[in-house]
Amino acid sequence: MDLDDPAALAVSPTVLSVPAPLMARFERAWRNSTSNTELVLDALRAHLADLPRLVAEARRPAAADAGELFPWRTSAQRGKTAKVRRVQLPIRPLAGELQVVDTLVGWVQQQIGAGPRSLGGRITRSEVVVAALDAHLPADRPRGRRPRD
Repeated sequence: MDLDDPAALAVSPTVLSVPAPLMARFERAWRNSTSNTELVLDALRAHLADLPRLVAEARRPAAADAGELFPWRTSAQRGKTAKVRRVQLPIRPLAGELQVVDTLVGWVQQQIGAGPRSLGGRITRSEVVVAALDAHLPADRPRGRRPRD
């Protein structure tokens, strides 16, 4: 989109799908931000160069036993982990900003080579934003007593 194109300034409401634990971290960080959109765009800016690596790492299967013959597929015995609930994260980027996000998604897709027929499939906006937010947001502190200095 051309920077002088007035259509680039139209708000384009978008809903992303994020894991609930990440949303809890997002909500804590949001207190110091002006909007959901600002926090998402800040995360993308801050981790731009690392997006392909972050998405690829998030797509890797969970650590399997060293002797696992097929580490890419979960077996009935290994697959007893709970699925993470996903929630909606509404953002209101400008059309021009959304086009930049989609360009980043295409770039990440090209960098890690995950096509529609690959094991990982097509990369989504949500996936790229989740990877950026996960790297950008402060991690959860372990519960319990704080260590003394």
